[in-house]
Amino acid sequence: SLNLSRSTGDSAENVAENTARMLAALDLRREQTVSAWLNHGTAVAVVKAEHKGVALRDVDALITDEPDVFLSMRFADCAPVVLYDSAHGALGVVHAGWPGVAANIVAVALREMTLAFGSHPVDVWAGIGPTIRVCCYQFGIDLVEKITAACPPGTQLTQPQPDGTIHLDLVAAIVAQLVAVGVSNIEDAGICTACRVDEWFSHRVEKKTGRFGMVVGRRVE
Repeated sequence: SLNLSRSTGDSAENVAENTARMLAALDLRREQTVSAWLNHGTAVAVVKAEHKGVALRDVDALITDEPDVFLSMRFADCAPVVLYDSAHGALGVVHAGWPGVAANIVAVALREMTLAFGSHPVDVWAGIGPTIRVCCYQFGIDLVEKITAACPPGTQLTQPQPDGTIHLDLVAAIVAQLVAVGVSNIEDAGICTACRVDEWFSHRVEKKTGRFGMVVGRRVE
């Protein structure tokens, strides 16, 4: 299944082999990557070459401007958000679950890229990867209010269902937050993890399940 997480009951040997296969497909080794133990917070780590081969604890965004430093993160419904500043060669990957979106983690990550690398949102491309979509994300109205408060006024985040429940549009919230800080170049994969459990892991649908991975970096040719 290519599960990449050791926190889901899979054996360490299987996860290590799956990770090695994923990296081999990208012509990479684990020693070139930096990963994170996620915490659903807003901590951002500025990654340098000295961090290669390390898993940083309690961070939900990794950013770097160093070539040949590859950032690795795992997901199973939360949104992967990739940030790339073409003007400064800086990039990042953000774990944007609903708690992070409620705390506007994408804006926090962009602010840290500005402070660390001189990035400007106008130069940043943002990519949103496979995540649970409004079609499948039943959500409590009290939590919707927290996310609404973190978005620009008028952002449409909910979709009422025939059975009276509410679904959250997590992607709409992320896009609104990106636009609010000046990012206009945004690309969305349009893939729902909950709809496509044949190809992706979904914690909401499968409960105890694996994690798929994302690796981003700037390779020196």
